[in-house]
Amino acid sequence: IAGLGALRGVELRELPNVDRPIVAVRADFPGAAPETLDAEVTRVLEADAEPVIQLAVASRVLSVDQLTRAVEEQLEPELVAVPGVADVTLFGGRETVMRGRLDPARLAARNVAVDEGVAALRRARADVPAGSLQGGELQ
Repeated sequence: IAGLGALRGVELRELPNVDRPIVAVRADFPGAAPETLDAEVTRVLEADAEPVIQLAVASRVLSVDQLTRAVEEQLEPELVAVPGVADVTLFGGRETVMRGRLDPARLAARNVAVDEGVAALRRARADVPAGSLQGGELQ
């Protein structure tokens, strides 16, 4: 009799009230653009899912940056639209970030070798805002 009375008086919950743990991560990247912080830090910290499939894409006609653009614009939206696909991550893609044209005559007039000009371009930061600056003979 006591057991039946206790059974009627015990509160049963299918979904108990549970405090969920919360983890907050703060990342600082001084001088970086928001897109750079997202690509270089945030996505790395969030990359906890393993890919189900990996798909390799190659072309004999398109360059690497053209192929990257084609995959981003045509293939990636189609794959994301498949039910159950959470995300598509592109690896090995290359985008044209900057094109530089060196004038050998102007470099020679300033006593700068072509390889020094190329080295200066490679050292340049790629995460500065896009645009152009003009002043005098410089652009």
